[in-house]
Amino acid sequence: MLNIYNRHLGPLWGNTDIKEYLSAVIADGSLSHSYIIEGPSGSGRHTLAICIACALAPLAARKIADGNCPDVSLVSRGENRKTIGVDTIRALKEAASLTANELDVKIFIIEYADSMTLQAQNAFLKLLEEPPRDVYMFLLCENSAALLPTVRSRAPFLRMQIFNDDELDRYLIENEKKAAELRKSDPEAYNRVILSASGRIGIAMQKLSRRSLSGDIKLYNKTRQYLKLLTSQDKAEYYLFSAALAEKREELADFFTMLENALRDLVYCKSLTTNGNRFLFYPDYEEAAETASRLTSAELMYMINTTTQTHESLDMNVNLKSAMLVFAGEMWDNRHKQ
Repeated sequence: MLNIYNRHLGPLWGNTDIKEYLSAVIADGSLSHSYIIEGPSGSGRHTLAICIACALAPLAARKIADGNCPDVSLVSRGENRKTIGVDTIRALKEAASLTANELDVKIFIIEYADSMTLQAQNAFLKLLEEPPRDVYMFLLCENSAALLPTVRSRAPFLRMQIFNDDELDRYLIENEKKAAELRKSDPEAYNRVILSASGRIGIAMQKLSRRSLSGDIKLYNKTRQYLKLLTSQDKAEYYLFSAALAEKREELADFFTMLENALRDLVYCKSLTTNGNRFLFYPDYEEAAETASRLTSAELMYMINTTTQTHESLDMNVNLKSAMLVFAGEMWDNRHKQ
């Protein structure tokens, strides 16, 4: 059991309860044929699934970790697809019925399992009810509530741990040389990595890359500038700045995510009398408090709702320029209404 915990589940940081449970059931042969692994992007869901696969086939652990084992399959959405359709699940069922090539087990890791269509879930349910011998399936989800109750009832839950800022900081400093260098050379940028990762190691590691970090800082500055212009009297400059944000769909989506975090910080700030460490956008209480003082609670709640609705509309292939101009107008009118 200790060997399983340390050797095969060790690469997953934290999550002690999950690792102790898995070590025990793998050691005594009572591991379920399917699990729902729930957590936000970057929380280690895929890492956990690979660790379990390595524990089930220890002699092929290196090959599995490198992604070169034919008996460990990654099932995902097709390119430019928002859902997993029934054809994908039918192909999975067929593959599950075949004999393993190299291992004694076959393992399927299903990314975005919560994006399966209802038809796909119903097809998958039959596989959950009568799984082939020595076949294991891991359903990676951000929101398991999107799965049918009948699917959820047939697969135990493993919920990934979300770390606080101090825990995330300790992990990065102990395990990533770039983190220590950045904290020393640019404490503000390092703090932005911690804040924007929201307790997720995978996201923090992505943001430490030079390209990602540079883009994140630029986006952070754009969001601050947007809020500054929104609370100013310069309507023309505000609209010009807003229109320039609508160049790329992915970048605009990232802007809305960051703006949502900033607005939630401002709402939270209004309920605080002392400094706190729960901010997702602002580096310190003083800056957040100064911005929050220029907005009412009612204005902030309207802004959050409007931002979230516009953000969600980007998935429907709306015209970016039109969507951004409508959004900018609604936000300005709310802030500057007579």
